[in-house]
Amino acid sequence: MKMKISSIQSKILIFALTVSLLPIGFLTFFFYQHEKRTTMDSILNSMRALAETKGEHIKTVMESKKNRTIDFSTDGFIIEFLNKLNLDEKDKAKIEFYGNAIGAHLKRNKAPLDSDLDSIGVVNQRGHLVASSHLSEIWKETGALNIELIGKILKQTPETREVYIDTPYASVGRKKIILSFYAPAFSRQTQKAIGVLINNFNLNFLNVITTNHVGLGKTGEIYLVDKQNRMLTESRFLPNAVYKQTVNTF
Repeated sequence: MKMKISSIQSKILIFALTVSLLPIGFLTFFFYQHEKRTTMDSILNSMRALAETKGEHIKTVMESKKNRTIDFSTDGFIIEFLNKLNLDEKDKAKIEFYGNAIGAHLKRNKAPLDSDLDSIGVVNQRGHLVASSHLSEIWKETGALNIELIGKILKQTPETREVYIDTPYASVGRKKIILSFYAPAFSRQTQKAIGVLINNFNLNFLNVITTNHVGLGKTGEIYLVDKQNRMLTESRFLPNAVYKQTVNTF
């Protein structure tokens, strides 16, 4: 009889302990989930803030490249020789002479001003490449000249002047990703567009920003992708991922 009473008492004790421990278990689980959620929110907010900071830095750098392109497109020497070239567009000898003069000017006086520049080109009012800071073979690559965009820019006026940034393209022979900035050049006499200046930048200048891993810990990374979700900047973990690796983005 004592054994039976003892057994009942044990069961009652276990039941009482179970009932008393359940709230503690629920509270522990609740606080664990809360802390987990809070930690995740903190990490996400930190990453979001860091991404926004990087984004603002990239915007600032891109704006500086746009201003550089506008500056080059208003260069007096380039405009003077573009005017001469357009006036004598049927004289092949003069076209070659003026084109070489502009090309030499670009290479000697413009290209050294920005270490991120890969090449500079000048297109005449008919949309033909007439001068370059580098070999003409560069401009024969797929994506090097956006004819449709050039036609649009040649319709601009000084009041509607705008710098266009073309889609990045892979320079196969030189193993680079190029980002081109287009700006109209206007005649100072007629105020009409007489050509287009194109600054080709090596996209590597953005790697300096995205590959700075301060604040990202050991596993975080920030990178840029194009419309096809191809990586445009280097990955922290995937070698040779630029323009080859596609990633899912939100």
